[in-house]
Amino acid sequence: MADAEAPGPVRTCVICRRRLPKKELLRHVRRLDAEADAWTLTPDPRQTAAGRGWYCCSRPDCRERMAGYKAFRKTSRGRVHERKSSG
Repeated sequence: MADAEAPGPVRTCVICRRRLPKKELLRHVRRLDAEADAWTLTPDPRQTAAGRGWYCCSRPDCRERMAGYKAFRKTSRGRVHERKSSG
């Protein structure tokens, strides 16, 4: 099982709840897009951006459902748009 074998920090995919090494997950943070007047979900591939982060595993179905994750809407207090990762 990945839980006991993972060296270093372990995080949970907010979609499927699998626990994996932090380096295997993509971190997302919210950012205010002034032009759209809305919060955006922004991938943080370096995992260094300030603020609350949510982690998602590499499974395609998890990545697709990430945009609709309720915690983003609750903490954003507004509209949410997903920004595609460039890397």
